[in-house]
Amino acid sequence: MLFKFSTLEVPRAGFHSLSQVYMPNVDIMNIILMSASMRACCVLPPRVWYTPSVFADDVIAMRPFEVIRRKYMNRWMPATSRLEHVLVPVCEKTYTWYLMVVDVKHGRVYCLDVTRAPEHKERRERNMRTILLLLAQFFMLESNMLSFSHVSADPTTWGPIKYPDGVPSYQECDDSCLWILNWIQTEGKFKVSNLPWQMDPLKLRMKTATKIVLLDCNEVRATVVSKADAAWRKVIRMKD
Repeated sequence: MLFKFSTLEVPRAGFHSLSQVYMPNVDIMNIILMSASMRACCVLPPRVWYTPSVFADDVIAMRPFEVIRRKYMNRWMPATSRLEHVLVPVCEKTYTWYLMVVDVKHGRVYCLDVTRAPEHKERRERNMRTILLLLAQFFMLESNMLSFSHVSADPTTWGPIKYPDGVPSYQECDDSCLWILNWIQTEGKFKVSNLPWQMDPLKLRMKTATKIVLLDCNEVRATVVSKADAAWRKVIRMKD
């Protein structure tokens, strides 16, 4: 077991999905999202909400708002008077990912989609509009309304969804998950105009694996680090 936090456990086999021939599995994505969310919540009042991949699934499946509110509000969407961004990753059944960015500060909605194509646009925008309708209910809660003194709390009134220039475009791309991981790991400096539009897949995979193992919330971190240190010393002795 290389990662454990509460009931979430990821064994060595789960980390194999970060090897070059595979795509990172959903647990890997959600750990990175959880880490980003925990860091964001340390800034008071919180300015960024990150949602796990199942959030979009629940909204698109038309779960009742109260069910979604109980499931996500305190842990992923804490009350705030300074909300600036909401990042919602969406994973389709084909394991194609895209990232929806709600820019509260400027009243804009962006779609970061490396597999965008005319045949996908209508369906994906319909799903994003459904998510925006749900988010509006969170925004209009009394505990969050101070974040919207300069803009409507209903993001469906902010105009069309924007597709930023510079986002790589591939008709068929097995790397869509990697791009989301790349954008999420911006260390609290998320800004659409400053996002990296280039990526080294091998370095990103290694960075993601190392980051997850070394997270402070990893309950088996000390054991993994100790075993890794012992293995490294063994390799050094063999070379000597």
